[in-house]
Parts: sequence; C-alpha cells; structure tokens
Amino acid sequence: MRLHQLLAIVVALASRARAAHAQDSASAAGKAFAAEQLQERPTVLSRPPLHYPDSLRRAGIDGRVVIRVIVDTLGRPEPNSLEVLESPDSGLTAVAKEFALGSTFRPARRHGQAVPAWVKVPVVFDVAPPLPPGVYRANQVEEKPKLIWAPPLKYPWLLRQQGVQGRVIVQAIIDSVGRVDPGSVAVVRSPDPGFDDACIDYILHARFQPGRRGGRGVSVLMKIPIDFTIQK
Repeated sequence: MRLHQLLAIVVALASRARAAHAQDSASAAGKAFAAEQLQERPTVLSRPPLHYPDSLRRAGIDGRVVIRVIVDTLGRPEPNSLEVLESPDSGLTAVAKEFALGSTFRPARRHGQAVPAWVKVPVVFDVAPPLPPGVYRANQVEEKPKLIWAPPLKYPWLLRQQGVQGRVIVQAIIDSVGRVDPGSVAVVRSPDPGFDDACIDYILHARFQPGRRGGRGVSVLMKIPIDFTIQK
C-alpha cells in the first residue's frame, strides 16, 4: 500500500471519529427528539419508591414537581440533561430529581430505531390522606367555604410577651351547612406549638358559608391561615 493511500485511510478514520464524537457531544448537550418528532414516545417501565420528606409533610408542603430529562436509547434518563420546569419547594425538588433519574423507560422510536428523546416526568406530593366519601378538596368545588363569623382570636400571653408572631395553617373539613367537623381539625404548620390550642379553639367556634359543587352545599377540606401579629 502506498503512503498516500495509507494517509487517506487515516484521514477518513479520523473524520469518522470526529463525527461520532460530535454526535455524542450533541446528545450530551441535550440534542434529542421532541415528542412531536417521534413515532413512539418513551413509556415508563418502572419507578422507584417516592420518599416524601417527613419534615415537609408535617409542614403541609405539597404540590407537583415537573422534571424534563432526556431518555437515552437504552431507556435510561441522562443526569446531565435534567431540568426542573416547576416546583413548589426546593426540598421536594431534590426528591423528585432522584425519583426521575431512578425511573426506567421503554426508549422512544423514530423510523423504527431507538432514539434519545425528551420526556416530562410529573412528580406529585400530596400531604393529605385520602378523603372520606362525600368530602371534596378546595380545587374540586365551584365555590369554596367562606368565613362568615369567628370569635376573637386569643393571642397566647407568653408568646406575646416573648414577641413571637407568625402564621398558623389549620386544616379542617367544613361540612355542607358551614360547620367545622371537630375530628378533622389539625394544625399543619405553626411558628410555635404554643399557638396551636388557640387556633383549634378559634376554628371550632367559627362559622362558614359552605362550599358548593353542582349548585349544592358540600363538605370541603380546607387549609385556613391564622395570623398572629403584634401591633406596635
């Protein structure tokens, strides 16, 4: 084989290597197919357990995190491509990332070939347990319950003296005639446990205009904010 032929082969092999490297780099940079470019989109094969942080659950922090990630030709999420599109809390974001990266997929296909593709992974954190029959969440009714009367809010004397203030979130079911179900009342967020009894007493004696769904009064699970502010 002559020298110029050998050089031509070496140049050709080098060009192919550069092209392959460029293709791999493009994929790593997020060059993957969008859903509308695919014949078959990635589908979930398995998911890891979702670990809801106890501290966030107790604080009543919930909501939906949406992750966007590239699924490669073997059905594995690419960690370097992961993006967070929406999230209610950074603590939930970290858990949702682990959940998305621990999932496995059937890869996307285009022209009969497995290809890398973008996929959105919604991860829902719901602090509330399943509701009793006939009870709705606030986002499931046309009209939410409205407070129409409440007793004076008693500011705990010791906390006032110490300058402790803030917002307490109380969860309760408001029934179809506007009364609070005593067994449903729970404090889900509080700056100090010393506020809890005062808030529970306040909510138990409050009266509401009931929520409505389909034109009739219904029971609704509500999160009610109660503010303790020291006037100066």
